[in-house]
Amino acid sequence: MVRKKRSLATSVLLWSGCLAHGQTPLCAGMLHGPTISDVGAASCVYDVASDAAIITFNRAAVLDWERVSQSSGSSLSFQFLPHVGNATVLNRLSVLNARLGDHRFGGSLASNGRVVILSPQTGVSLSGDITVGELVTVVSEVAPAGELALLEGGQSVDFIVDLGSQSSPTTRLLTVANAEITSTSGDVVLGAARSTNVLSSTRIVSEGATRIFSGNQVRYEASSSSGEGIEPLSGNLSNAVLQSGTIDAGSDVEISAAETGQILVSGPLTANEGNGRIFLRVNHGTIDLGSNVILAGTLESTGAFESTLFEGNEGDTPATSSPSVGLFPALRSGDATDAKAKRSKAVKVFQGAPVVASSEASQSSSGSNEKVARQRNASENALVRRSGFFGLRSAKVSKR
Repeated sequence: MVRKKRSLATSVLLWSGCLAHGQTPLCAGMLHGPTISDVGAASCVYDVASDAAIITFNRAAVLDWERVSQSSGSSLSFQFLPHVGNATVLNRLSVLNARLGDHRFGGSLASNGRVVILSPQTGVSLSGDITVGELVTVVSEVAPAGELALLEGGQSVDFIVDLGSQSSPTTRLLTVANAEITSTSGDVVLGAARSTNVLSSTRIVSEGATRIFSGNQVRYEASSSSGEGIEPLSGNLSNAVLQSGTIDAGSDVEISAAETGQILVSGPLTANEGNGRIFLRVNHGTIDLGSNVILAGTLESTGAFESTLFEGNEGDTPATSSPSVGLFPALRSGDATDAKAKRSKAVKVFQGAPVVASSEASQSSSGSNEKVARQRNASENALVRRSGFFGLRSAKVSKR
């Protein structure tokens, strides 16, 4: 994770300076280009013909964007000079009229530092080739102190939105499609108040952790270099995370949805080459592993699952080289000891070694986030479903 070196007092002065002065266009000739308050913090070279912008920073800075509509052939580069300790740029995106759609990062995005993309309401679409030191992209609201914490780095940040007061269900969505995202020195963090959707055409490779979340009351602990960094707060409403891309994290993989929300995983997850942890967290909601999912890492899930999720019993004594077949418990609406409760299909699990799980459940068809979530939640093939206390059964030992 990219670490801060600038003092909080200095950042407060910088932030105060940003608020006190007017905005100045940074990249001459760039349509809908960024503006900056601290004009001495950065310079820009922009080529109109190739739609390529190189912005050079001599300190951490905030850029304001009226609209981002980056085409597939464009490029945007954030380059920090070698002496910059806190190499962070915070991109603050404005609220768009619904007819304009999302903010779109569709070309190449490169940086030798930490890139924060913050959109309080309008949806964000990420695609193309993104290679940065660390990437934090969140579609949610945050207080000024939270923005300062994001700029400073290494601090906890609360993302809090009152979704009840918002009439449009199409706002505050994060969509990642046809993207190749690489973090070279830190984490990849993707989140949204309503729903985060990582499509199968996407590959994420992070030097640190990969964290994906949804929820309108969420705390992000940026200083967590390992373990969990996403904490749902009281009042977190039902939302979904749909993950069908390929994720290869240098440390842990963390996916968190809101209270009574849904986590739908149909793409492979690898945590530290199988030696890391995979956290799937949703309280009183649904965790659904799709067809042929591969999980390489030690899986930890919500509440009663935790590290005992894959422990065998009733005579199962597999060696570390042989998988044990366990049954994920299914959703139970009544007494947890109800023997008639439906259970999902078998999942191969390696005991005494990093978990590798594979399912045979059928995949659901594509569609909107909420529609897909409803369809997958209704499926009897869901691998993991939780409501209250769960038990675990194990079947016979199978061989490769």
